[in-house]
Amino acid sequence: MHTKCRSSVFKHRILIPAVLTGLFVLVGAMFPFLPPALTPEPVGPYLNGIFPEETPGSGSASGNWEVVNAYPNLLFADPLSIIQIPDTSGFYVTGKQGFIWQISNDTTTGTKTTVLDISSVVHTDGDAGLINMILHPEFGEAGSANRGFAYIIYRYHPQGDAIGDCDSEAYTRLSRFTRQDGQMQFDPNSELVLVQQWDPHCWHTGGAMFFDDEGYFYFAFGDIGSSNDPYHSTQQIDSFFFGGLHRIDVDQVASRSHPIRRQPKDRTHSLPENSYTQGYFVPNDNPWVNPDGSVLEEFFALGFRSPHRGYFDSTTGKIWIAEVGEGAREEINIVEKGDNLEWPYKEGSLTGPRAQPVPLIGNSKGPVYEYSHSVGTAVIGGFVYRGEKYNGALDGKFLFGDHGTRNIWSYNFNTNEVDFLANIPSGGVGDKNGISSFGTDYEGNIYVLKLYGTDLDGGLIYKLLPQMETPDPPALLSQTGAFSDLSSLTPAQGFIPYTVNSPLWSDNAVKKRWVAVPNDGVHNSPGEQVFFTEDSIWLFPPGTVLMKHFELPINENAPEITARVETRFIIIKADGSQYGLTYKWNSAGTDAVLLTTSDTATYTITQVDMTTRQQVWDFPSRTDCQTCHNANAGSVLGIHTWQLNGDFTYESTTQNQLEAWLGLGIFANPFAPAEISGFLKSAHIADTTVDLETRVRSYLDANCAHCHLPNGVNGAFDARFATPLINQNIVHGLGVSVNTSPGSLIVRPREHLQSELWIRDNILGDGAMPPLAKNLVDTTYISVLTDWINQLDDSTCYVFYLSDLEPSGTPQNGWGPYERDQSNGSTDPDDGTPLSINGTTYRKGLGVHAYSELIYDLDTAYAFFRTSIGVDDGTCDQGTVQFSIYVDNILNYQSPIMGQGDDAIDVEIDVSNKDQLKLVVTDGGDGVTCDHGNWAEARLIKVCDDGDPCTENDTYGKDCACQGTFIDHDNDGICDLNNFQLAIKVFLEGASLLPNPAEPNLMRDDLRKDGLLPATSPYSDSLETHDSVLMKTGNDAIVDWIWIELRDQNDSTVILDSTSALLQRDGDVVQTDGLSPLMYNIGKDNYYIAIKHRNHLGFMSATAMAVGVTTPTEVDFSNGSIPAFGINALNNLAGKMVMVGGDADGNGIVNAADRSEAWNYRLDLTYKKTDCSLNGATEALDRSIIWNSRNRKSQLP
Repeated sequence: MHTKCRSSVFKHRILIPAVLTGLFVLVGAMFPFLPPALTPEPVGPYLNGIFPEETPGSGSASGNWEVVNAYPNLLFADPLSIIQIPDTSGFYVTGKQGFIWQISNDTTTGTKTTVLDISSVVHTDGDAGLINMILHPEFGEAGSANRGFAYIIYRYHPQGDAIGDCDSEAYTRLSRFTRQDGQMQFDPNSELVLVQQWDPHCWHTGGAMFFDDEGYFYFAFGDIGSSNDPYHSTQQIDSFFFGGLHRIDVDQVASRSHPIRRQPKDRTHSLPENSYTQGYFVPNDNPWVNPDGSVLEEFFALGFRSPHRGYFDSTTGKIWIAEVGEGAREEINIVEKGDNLEWPYKEGSLTGPRAQPVPLIGNSKGPVYEYSHSVGTAVIGGFVYRGEKYNGALDGKFLFGDHGTRNIWSYNFNTNEVDFLANIPSGGVGDKNGISSFGTDYEGNIYVLKLYGTDLDGGLIYKLLPQMETPDPPALLSQTGAFSDLSSLTPAQGFIPYTVNSPLWSDNAVKKRWVAVPNDGVHNSPGEQVFFTEDSIWLFPPGTVLMKHFELPINENAPEITARVETRFIIIKADGSQYGLTYKWNSAGTDAVLLTTSDTATYTITQVDMTTRQQVWDFPSRTDCQTCHNANAGSVLGIHTWQLNGDFTYESTTQNQLEAWLGLGIFANPFAPAEISGFLKSAHIADTTVDLETRVRSYLDANCAHCHLPNGVNGAFDARFATPLINQNIVHGLGVSVNTSPGSLIVRPREHLQSELWIRDNILGDGAMPPLAKNLVDTTYISVLTDWINQLDDSTCYVFYLSDLEPSGTPQNGWGPYERDQSNGSTDPDDGTPLSINGTTYRKGLGVHAYSELIYDLDTAYAFFRTSIGVDDGTCDQGTVQFSIYVDNILNYQSPIMGQGDDAIDVEIDVSNKDQLKLVVTDGGDGVTCDHGNWAEARLIKVCDDGDPCTENDTYGKDCACQGTFIDHDNDGICDLNNFQLAIKVFLEGASLLPNPAEPNLMRDDLRKDGLLPATSPYSDSLETHDSVLMKTGNDAIVDWIWIELRDQNDSTVILDSTSALLQRDGDVVQTDGLSPLMYNIGKDNYYIAIKHRNHLGFMSATAMAVGVTTPTEVDFSNGSIPAFGINALNNLAGKMVMVGGDADGNGIVNAADRSEAWNYRLDLTYKKTDCSLNGATEALDRSIIWNSRNRKSQLP
């Protein structure tokens, strides 16, 4: 057993304690034996004042903008909208959990009053919850029947969050609530449900709502959810409200509108109610009005994915919708009547992910502006600003932001120009801590809402304000004084040259680096020194200037021939943040000009064979600089202990850089030179003297860790070099990006072609990593990455999270039930928040409260137990706890007393051949009762002891753990050859009819596309698959469940093994993971193989088939090579042998009863046996299949 303390990686700017500042002395005096490789050279802050202290002009008409906390004494849990109360007394603010608060105009107030609480019936997983609120235009008008009406969109279920996770069925509701005269609160019993739409998924709720000048009301719903619109919900107008912008008349004016003619459809569900609409009329001039009631006439436009916010500009009559994209583009759209916004056959201007439907509904229309995920990850729409405030700088411009980057921009429709305005400060837990919405008031003030973290009370209201314009620095690099000799690139006085062990990949460019830390010739004060940390970020004083120069080799036969490309600067501001500048070199290489926006250039590269190619170079905008040099990553990239822990040749000597900087006295908290040998040290990807793992992890740290770290992007892994590999969630880590196929692993050992890290890093364009300024693949890195992945032990880690296992006995917990994958919360089940210890969020784990005791049976099946322990960030009153771990009732580990704010402690315990694991959390003894402890990422691991693949006759526990195709069948301690795999291929007649002409050899997967295919098998074993498996597309998409039997070779009526399985479009039969061939552990032998389907006639192989163990045994019934038992047990369909369809009642005989059954369920759109064609509907085609198969029988003995 060993423990390792983890340093916090999410740190605010650190104020150095006074006791330390008193120790600021020259390190040269402390360590006089250090050789003088460097001597301090005086340089003033901001390169002697050449660069401004604030971010220079943004390009907007009025210069810079800033955000300030509009209500510094208020915090909100997930604030999602703000709207001014018409009497100007204050604002309504909505909270995702189901609250509406009222706040006053007094910006110093610390009071928010709840005026509506429906939290008990709101489901908040994903982006669901109470999404938006607007008021009727006549709200507050005396005498108006509409004076008390407010409208909200939320995800409703009678049990609220108690229903479980994202895939739990619920309803998306549009409802009206009433505030009675003289009351402050809205009456929760006044709810009038206008739209209740069955919704099986928690993402992409939508939420845009507004009134137009005619008084018509608009609301927008997104697609059902998940990736690539797997439910096919957005290109229809006759079934559901999903994927549409809808226009209704809530005032029900008969002269312009008519009553509802069609109700939304329901698919098969387990909810207590159905979908319905009521309480409004439909405008007579909506685009798809049809008196026969064949469509949902409310549709104004379709083809939306996630229309989070919308706005009607009364000056121009334009409707603006900001559309959150999938994995490639974020959109701003101007929507007109009858438009089709193209999702999912387009994402922005990019084709796909699905084919354009034929026929197409409406007018296909793309966005007026889009941006890629190198700029941001989730657009948040605002409004068109009107007015002369701010000197008219924003008049007529559409304001919007991005949730992920927290940047705010303005868009000029007339010029198609976008100006960066400001950036919301970082801070919060997890990746849901960005911008959520915009608002304004009658005075023209601009408000921006920011989240703190899912369900966490820390959200803020910011106000956008103009700053005094900060002029740009000199227009030419030569005018900055950064180089004393520009032609030779000799830096000015005060710049320290440095290099890094593992450089950032920059499309094959070579780079030089310098840093100027302000000082007067001696680094002896806080403003002249760097705060050092061994395994986290360094903190630089304000006015520090970092300079990097790029040159591009233009002749592969003579790499010393280069073109000067650009010189970049990062300047540290007084608050610890930074801004970036880029100077683009002229073609002669004599000077460089300051860029205020992004740019590109093309360079001609002579290749080894003397042919040429064109290489594009991307110059970053100032906003692009913010993407990587973000606050969470510490603003300064590259300068870390492990990166500078290496030699550099200075003018006078070669010396370790850390030692040289120590000799300068530059560190506020110096260390002894002897400690350097124990510090982390990264390595260049091409350094063959270093092991593969270190080289790959060093590369990931340099290229990925500024985003892929705790509280960073919504990524699955931690790329920081200081994080041990076992805790990085890279090997066997499950991918979570929308660009990652469900179920894919970041790294799958020995399978680089199935590793998302390798796939994404080995491509260009959309989906590529990194997403910014990458025009060349780093082939050296890919080669090393390939070697590393393919030498990993594929049998090493089998991880079982305790939150997915059941404890034995009765769990004990001191405050309500213990929680899985969330903190302890209060006394109700599932009322916790994301597990978080000192700013680091964890996906998995157990949340408990002292006294807590959880026991797990091991049954000698595991090798290690690993966890990260600590007090949850959300606990109250600074409670303290102690963690104890017992193995077979013997105390194996006990932590120190831990409190809130302490770093997590990583614990690993050997549990080989052990029977029981007991986890105990006790009170720290301080008398405080808020003792919330987290067993974060608590997991049991099965592992082969020597890491070698098992072979027959290996000794259990010495050579292997008898995994894979071997098992200790007779318990003699020796691995026996036992398991085998079957790669069965079979086709269903019904799903093979009417194939896509472009895919003639694939079955249709309509059931999956339409969301009808159940995750639970319809057969007797009720096996379950994950929803992500049912989202896969292509050849491996799932057609239906199927039943497989292995029968005795001596008596084919005896069934030795049977199981449900999944059938893919290409005929492959796979396990419930949607990938693996069927696995059996009944021993190598000969077996009859029988196959059944719920509405196709079962059949069996004509002979018992031999199975092997080294590779899956192929059993292909589709090509006729394996005969079936009986006569004509299969049909020949265009040369392919297929199972006979038409058994609509599943009794093994096709006759008139099947045809009657199909007639009884005609037009049914559910998962029924009568749907013999497997297209999602019982119709004439099914009756035709039955007729053609009449009098056929299943030929199973």
